[in-house]
Amino acid sequence: MSYITRTGNLAETPTLRQGERGPYAYARVIVTDRIRQDGGSYVDGAPIGYDVAVSGSEAVNLVDAAEASGNIR
Repeated sequence: MSYITRTGNLAETPTLRQGERGPYAYARVIVTDRIRQDGGSYVDGAPIGYDVAVSGSEAVNLVDAAEASGNIR
């Protein structure tokens, strides 16, 4: 299995669901990369949305934090 780490903001508060194997949630994370220009300055790239699946205690923690704080990073 491969893992990619990205940092972004939640598009909306995910919903916690219960399955046969425990709790899970689907979330959409919006990421805007910083792109370095030839002169050394940076500009924002186009926003990209990633759909992610989170399960177990990580799903519970994500939903709890999003409900308590709103938009989280």
